[in-house]
Amino acid sequence: GSLEDLCRALVGEIGMSDVLDALGDALFNAELGPAWRRLCPDTQKALGSWMSHFTHRQEQYQGWIDVSEPVCMWISGLHVPESYMTALVQKAS
Repeated sequence: GSLEDLCRALVGEIGMSDVLDALGDALFNAELGPAWRRLCPDTQKALGSWMSHFTHRQEQYQGWIDVSEPVCMWISGLHVPESYMTALVQKAS
């Protein structure tokens, strides 16, 4: 369920599915929607805090792309460290 679909359902252009209804409830309660929650690391943050953290992460990753990657990486701090290790191996090949 996307925000676009939710907006269309709220004005009656499309039917309101259970997924969109759950998304609307989550947004009303300032929570991360259940369909989105399964795509990100587990968190108890409210939506505003989560968005602030997400924006900071995106800026951090963009800095790695634009400037350079970090000299030192805290592997256990990554959500999926295997992905980072695979990328390093592919880059070195």
